[in-house]
Amino acid sequence: MVLRRSVLQSLAVLVILFGAVIIAPTMALSAAGDEHSTHSSGEHAAAVASEKAEGPAGHHEGSAAPESDDGWILGANITAAIAVILFLVARGRRRESIPGNPNSAKSADGQDPSLKHPTRLSALDRIFRSPLYPIVPQAAVIGVFVYILFALLFGSSNPSNNFGSVMVWIMWWPVIPITFVLAGRFWCSLCPWGALSDWLQTHLSLGLKVPKVIKKYGIWVIFGGFMFITWYDLAFGLTTSATATITVLLVVAVLALITSVLFERRVWCRYLCPLGGIFGNYSQAAIVEFRGTPEKCATCSKHACYKGAQAAPGCPLIEFPLSMESNRLCNLCGNCVKNCENGSPKLKWRLPGKELWEKRDGRLDEAVLASVLVGVILMAGFGMLEFWQAWVTTTSTYLGIPEWVIVTIAYIAAALAGLGLSILASAFSARGTTEGTWANLTRYGYALIPLNLATHISHNMFHFLGEGKTIGTVSQKLVGIGPAYAAAAGHASGGHGAAALVSPAGIRWVQFTLMGLGIAASILVTWKIARRGTIRRETAPLEASAGAGVATSKSSIWRGFGPQLAVITMFSFVSFMLFVLPMAARH
Repeated sequence: MVLRRSVLQSLAVLVILFGAVIIAPTMALSAAGDEHSTHSSGEHAAAVASEKAEGPAGHHEGSAAPESDDGWILGANITAAIAVILFLVARGRRRESIPGNPNSAKSADGQDPSLKHPTRLSALDRIFRSPLYPIVPQAAVIGVFVYILFALLFGSSNPSNNFGSVMVWIMWWPVIPITFVLAGRFWCSLCPWGALSDWLQTHLSLGLKVPKVIKKYGIWVIFGGFMFITWYDLAFGLTTSATATITVLLVVAVLALITSVLFERRVWCRYLCPLGGIFGNYSQAAIVEFRGTPEKCATCSKHACYKGAQAAPGCPLIEFPLSMESNRLCNLCGNCVKNCENGSPKLKWRLPGKELWEKRDGRLDEAVLASVLVGVILMAGFGMLEFWQAWVTTTSTYLGIPEWVIVTIAYIAAALAGLGLSILASAFSARGTTEGTWANLTRYGYALIPLNLATHISHNMFHFLGEGKTIGTVSQKLVGIGPAYAAAAGHASGGHGAAALVSPAGIRWVQFTLMGLGIAASILVTWKIARRGTIRRETAPLEASAGAGVATSKSSIWRGFGPQLAVITMFSFVSFMLFVLPMAARH
């Protein structure tokens, strides 16, 4: 009976959401059509001319037919309100019953574990224990994403004037890497697709165990997905196409929801999500960490942090806080804090990069991913340069092959160069220890993560700081107080126009500062790894013939450190050269 009621409730909610998504846009488009029909032929011609004049050339999709600036907003308002209300109601009732968790009951004394305060709570502890976290922030993010989806579907074809394109590529994508340094995978706890997956899983999930093939090869699905997205942007222009952008968002949403119905917890987020996997890689350099308190966990037999309890489900990423030693699979959702009666999980400060040089169980596939990302990120930087498209076109014409083939060849070459140089450096580093090339790559590959993160942030800061005023412009239009798009969105190439938040010199100063910090962090991590000089045998299965050794002398430390320093210096030099050359505005 309970299952039947849950299914009926879920179907009712889905029907309402479907009606909102279909009816509301229809009303919006109808209103836009009525408004457009009242325009005179002269006003109509002026509107067409204005639309053609907006933004840089080549960024329009489809025909040059006139379109309403705000016809989609009505539909977005209705759908956002319905979606947020339904989400809050559904998640509020979730505490009543948590299917699939054997510990889904109150404690022995009948009290909700989330209400017990065994120790004095800090401000952060109170936030994580609150039933409003992360539900309220998730609801806010869902509301914003409704506007983004509507804008991408029905808004301006000019990405400079499209709320969805601007928020995704000028706001979210440049800023999100900064959160990895400050709070690890915090974004994953707010991700709208993850939040909807949690809700759907409460009612409809089959709860299947994670297949071994996904556990073993999921990292390569993550890697391949990220590589494909990056390549597609370079080859076909993902950031300048609303259609391509919403396609990526919806594909990710569908895959996340399907896996939530089939499997237990957030299998998509842990094993398969391209963005989540890269975010987890970067989060290992964060300045905070969630860890259990060993002496408190030693006396616990319930393991509610992992299994779940009345207060909240178990860890969505299938992690056990007691044994967790990495930020890679912690999204700061707070479930373990709500469920633990002993107050064991704590958010702690740490030196950025400390996890990387203290890592005991490094993985070769993660180290390879970090090495390949160096070349991929640098290639993405080349794609931002003003001369890039002209060079691709000229080369394509000269060789008589499609432009996307030229981009693909350059992309593969850059990725292989990053990996090849890391392998070469690891081979030279092996001369200073008794470990082989692959064992050294497993160790030193993690040292590239701060450099990758700094390069990623620095390149994207150009777009955020150089085009950031468009965020305010398109946002003001949602409430009808902003100036006309055509009058406020214009900006010159390279972030020199009215859309820039700071001057070109200021942008370059920010980029150089961020890169300097990233380079220093990578060098520090490399030095710490070289001094540590040991590696667990099981972390380098490809080096079965090599014995585990210890590098203790100064000469052996420098033999391990020197080649890695040379590669970091080489990558850093290329990054700085990219910042000196003129970049093109994204929109």
